[in-house]
Amino acid sequence: MFDLTRAEPGSLLFHYTKSHIAFDEILRTSTFKFSGLGEMRDPLENRQWYLPGGWWGEGDSALAQFGQSGVTFNKVRDRARLAAFSIDREDCADSRAPVGRGWARASMWEHYAENHAGVCLIFDREALIDAFTLSIRAQIELDPYHRRVQYVGLGMPEDLVMVFGDGYMDGSDSAVYEFIESNKDGIFFQKAEDWASESEYRFLTTLPDEFGDELFASIGGSLRAVLVGENFPDWSRPQVQRICDELGVPALGARWSHGQLIPMSLMRRGGNAGMQTTRDAS
Repeated sequence: MFDLTRAEPGSLLFHYTKSHIAFDEILRTSTFKFSGLGEMRDPLENRQWYLPGGWWGEGDSALAQFGQSGVTFNKVRDRARLAAFSIDREDCADSRAPVGRGWARASMWEHYAENHAGVCLIFDREALIDAFTLSIRAQIELDPYHRRVQYVGLGMPEDLVMVFGDGYMDGSDSAVYEFIESNKDGIFFQKAEDWASESEYRFLTTLPDEFGDELFASIGGSLRAVLVGENFPDWSRPQVQRICDELGVPALGARWSHGQLIPMSLMRRGGNAGMQTTRDAS
């Protein structure tokens, strides 16, 4: 019996989105489309990077290696694809309190879920890790990276410096790939601290050149509930209930009261009847 308010902190992942994407794309196909870094809102991510560098040896040769390595570096970043979710803050001590929980972020509801008229899809974290890993491995023979995003001051990580010469990088593509692998957390899992309220958990992989530009990964059986926003239209709620019944997951509705989000049974709104909890709904 699923109870959103009593789920262990960190055990679920939350994806805020528009209703047509939730129902017509993700849930209808049971797949999730990964996005490119250029589609991200953070300027730290959606622009090309120009890394500082140093070299030992002949200046012209090393400078040429540095220039080509920068091109290869940004080519790999351009081929990166990611899926972004929210996760409970690490300091959530009480699983029942909405403060810090991934499903109770007003700014996320506003920015990503149609100003509280959209949807928050709720996934089991470990089940989604398994589903994405199996799906992506089958397509490109690589396992995705996944972890919490770390939030830092503006700018690229200071320790990302390419050094060329004896005992350092040789300017080859393979050397750049090794540099990226060694520094993947700073390259792919850091964002400006302005976005810290999102508490992002990210899946990411880079696509081989021959694969194409789009990556879809199966969500498997990882969906645990569908939570629609407080402004979600009443006339669409019966259809959402039918979809959730077919998927075998609870259909929930958000209600804000005294600054806190209360997840309720989807078809009950307002008054005392609307205060049915997720435990009752399931």
